[in-house]
Amino acid sequence: MSKLYLDLSKLYNHRAETSGIGTPGEDNYLKLNSLSFNQCLKNGEVECILRKASNGDNVICDSQILDINNILIKKITLFGFCVWGYYKEKFILKYRDQTEGIAIAYFSDVVYPLTLSINNVMGIDRQIYMEGSQVFCDFIWDQQKGFMYYSTTEFENATQVNKIIFPDNCLMHIFAITIEN
Repeated sequence: MSKLYLDLSKLYNHRAETSGIGTPGEDNYLKLNSLSFNQCLKNGEVECILRKASNGDNVICDSQILDINNILIKKITLFGFCVWGYYKEKFILKYRDQTEGIAIAYFSDVVYPLTLSINNVMGIDRQIYMEGSQVFCDFIWDQQKGFMYYSTTEFENATQVNKIIFPDNCLMHIFAITIEN
């Protein structure tokens, strides 16, 4: 399968990485210690490109629509994290034939990954989030160790997708999307 790294820069509405003092309440102080922007980053078979633009470097989910013009998708991998909790959200894929598919993002909290605090989680929460949340990398976040996660959805058949609709969850941040066809 070939990989394509989607450009999310038109949707960016938040800046996580700052080289100096940011605006309190608007910017977070993300210092990537082992990663770089604008180049391919890999963790095993999973890879993405983190991009920076004048308007930010990530998307806070707010029902945005990403037009991708009939790109064939067999597998989609979403990269990001949540703040203030653990969330499972649906990304709607609008197919060329007007039907829909769903990609699921299971992301843990940026500073408190469920995989490390699993003893404090019980019942269905433990099952839901452990099945899909996987650590992609770590970095320094507000002087603490932070984590970026990835979640992959693979479809039975490759289908042409026109649009990806993000969920409405202001606590979920998306940094990159990689598709395979």
